[in-house]
Amino acid sequence: MSSKTLKRTRYSATGELRKRGTRPLGDTGLLRDYQTSEQLLGQVDKLLNESEKLARRFTAISDLSVAINSSLRPDDILDVIVSKAQNALDFDYCGIGLLNEGGGAYMLRPLVWPDGTVESPGTQIFDVSDGLPASVIESGKPLMVQNLTERPLKVRPARLIGLLHPELEGKLAAVGLRSLMALPLHASGQTLGCIVFAKCEADCYYQDDMQLAYLFSGLLATALHNSQLFDAEAKRSRRLQLLNEIGQTATSILDPTELIAKVPPLVQAYFGYDVAKIGLIEKEQIVYASSAQAISGSLHPADTRLPISVNGRPAGIVGPAVSTGQMVLVPNIFEDDRWADVSGSLTGPHIRSVLVIPMSARDKVLGVLHFESEKIDAFSSADITILQSLSNQLGVALDNARLYQQLNELFHGYIAPQVASTLLDNPTNARLGGQRREITVLFADLNGFTTLSEKVAPERLLELLNACLGVATEAILEYGGTIDKYMGDAVMALFNAPQDQPDHSWRAVRAAISMQRKLRALTARWEHKMIFAIGVNTGEAVVGNIGSSMLRNYTAIGDNVNLAKRIQEAAAPGQILVSQQTYNLALATAVVTDDNIEDESVVAYHVGTASMKGRRQPAVIFEVYPYTSPLPTLPTQRRSPQTPFGYEEPSPNSKEPLPKS
Repeated sequence: MSSKTLKRTRYSATGELRKRGTRPLGDTGLLRDYQTSEQLLGQVDKLLNESEKLARRFTAISDLSVAINSSLRPDDILDVIVSKAQNALDFDYCGIGLLNEGGGAYMLRPLVWPDGTVESPGTQIFDVSDGLPASVIESGKPLMVQNLTERPLKVRPARLIGLLHPELEGKLAAVGLRSLMALPLHASGQTLGCIVFAKCEADCYYQDDMQLAYLFSGLLATALHNSQLFDAEAKRSRRLQLLNEIGQTATSILDPTELIAKVPPLVQAYFGYDVAKIGLIEKEQIVYASSAQAISGSLHPADTRLPISVNGRPAGIVGPAVSTGQMVLVPNIFEDDRWADVSGSLTGPHIRSVLVIPMSARDKVLGVLHFESEKIDAFSSADITILQSLSNQLGVALDNARLYQQLNELFHGYIAPQVASTLLDNPTNARLGGQRREITVLFADLNGFTTLSEKVAPERLLELLNACLGVATEAILEYGGTIDKYMGDAVMALFNAPQDQPDHSWRAVRAAISMQRKLRALTARWEHKMIFAIGVNTGEAVVGNIGSSMLRNYTAIGDNVNLAKRIQEAAAPGQILVSQQTYNLALATAVVTDDNIEDESVVAYHVGTASMKGRRQPAVIFEVYPYTSPLPTLPTQRRSPQTPFGYEEPSPNSKEPLPKS
C-alpha cells in the first residue's frame, strides 16, 4: 500500500447510538489524516480483533440460548452461564443472588472466584436491603461500578447506593476486584434475584458489555424460572404421591397406634420440616406418642402431653386448633404477641414457624397434625393445601380404625374370637350354609349348679356361674378352641373350626384337662364345690352359619356332635371321657405339640363300650385323668414321647362299665 493519505470524514454518534456505547468508524483511527500504511494496518488489525471479539460474543449468545434450555437443574444452568459468559465477558468473579421464598433476604453464591486469592466465602445470606445486589433487586435496574475502591463510589446509572457492604463489595475489593456489573434477573413479571460480574481491572466494562451481560441475565432468568416451575411441579407431584401413599397406608392399617406412627416420617421426608408429629385427644390433653413423632436430630423423642385448655380457655397453640376446629398458622413465633408464652408448646428454642391442623371426623376433632420449622414462614399455601387434605384423610382413617376396634371388641365379646376375625376379614363368611369337615367337639357341664341355685341368691349365683364359665373359656381359648355356645351351666366348644388345626383332638384333650385343674383351683376355698363333667368326640360334621337371614349362629351339626353330647351326659362329675376316635387321633398328633405338654404324665385308660341314646352303634370310651398326681385307686402309666397316653386295660372288676342310656 502506498503512503497516500486519506481525508478524514468527521462523524459524531448521537442519541441511542452513543447511549449503547457503539463506536463509529471515524473513531477507530482508520480515517485519520496522514496515516502511514503501517499505522493503517495496525488499525485494521485492531478492527479485526474487535470484530472477532464481537463474533465470539454473538456465538456465546447463540450457544447459551441453546445450551441453557437443555437442562432444568439449576446447577446445570449455572454451569452453562459461567462457561459461555466467561468467553464473552472475560470476568474474574461471577456470583448469583436469589431471593428466598419470603422475599426478605437473598442468598449470594459465588460461581467463579479469583484465582490465587483467599478461599471463597461460599454461599452467604444477606438482608434484601444490604449491598449493591440488593439495590439491583429492589430497583429492577442494572448498575455498573468502574472501581470498587473509589470514594465516593461512582455508579452508573448514578444512584445513591451508600457505602460498600463489608461482607459483600468490601470483600470483593479486598481480593483485588475493581470493575463490577450487577443485573437483575427478570422472568414472567417477577424479580428472581440478580447476577454479578466483576474483573480485577478498573474501568474495563463499557456500555456494550452491559448490553451483552443483560442478554445473558435475561436468558438465565428465563431458564431459572422454568427450573423453578418444574421444581414446584415436581414437589407438587411428590406431595400428591405422599397423599396417595398415606391413603393406601390408611386403608390398610386398622390399628390407630400403628397408623399415626407411619405418617410423620413420610411427611418429614417429603416436606423437610424439622418437626412432624401427630397428637390424639385424651380427655383434656393432646398426647404425642413417641412413635408418632419425627424430629430432626432425635431418634427416640419422649412421649409428650399438652393441655388443651387452662381455666376454660384454649391453651398454647394446639388449644385454639382443637377448640375451633380450624388450623393455626404462625409464620414467625417471635413476631406475634399472641404466642409470647407458648414456649412449652414447642419442640425446641430454635423453632420459628408453626402449623397445627386439626383432624376431624363426623364433626368431632380427634387430634392434630403438628409441624414446626426453624425457618421463618416455612409453610407455603401449596403445602398447607396438601396438608389439609392429609388431615382430612387421616381423620376419616382414624375414625374408621377406632370403629373397627370397637366393632372387633364387640364381636369378640359375643362371638368366638376366631369366628369374629373370620367375619371381619371377609363378611361373606357370614352367609348361611356350611361345609363338611373333621372336627373335635367338647361338651362340659357344671355339676352341682342346679342344687346350688336353690340356696344362693340369683345375683350371687350369676357371679359364681360367670366365674366357672370364665375358667372354661380361658382353658378352651388357651388351646385354640372356638366357643360355640353357652347353654345355661354348660359350654360347647369346637376344635379345627373355623381355622385348620391338624392336632385338634390333642388340643381338645389338653383343654379339658386344663378346665378341670383351673376349676378345682378356683373352687378350692368355696363353700359349695363345683366340677365339670366333660365329653369329647372327633369326627365329621357340617360346620357353618345356621339360622335365618335375620339371626344366625356359627355352629356344628351332625351325628358326631350328638355323640360328644351323649358322652358328656355319661360322664360322672370330674370325669373327662373321650371317644375312640379322639383317643386315636390325639395319640397320633400329640408328638407335634410335645413341647407344650405341662406334665411328665397324662393318664388315660380304656373304660369300656357303651350304647348311647339315639345311636345304634355302641361307642368305645376312654377316660383321661386330669390331675398331676393320680389317685391310687386309678391305674397309671408314665407317658413316653412316643406314647402321649398311657394305656392299661382294666380288669372287669376294676371299674364298672358306663351305664347304658
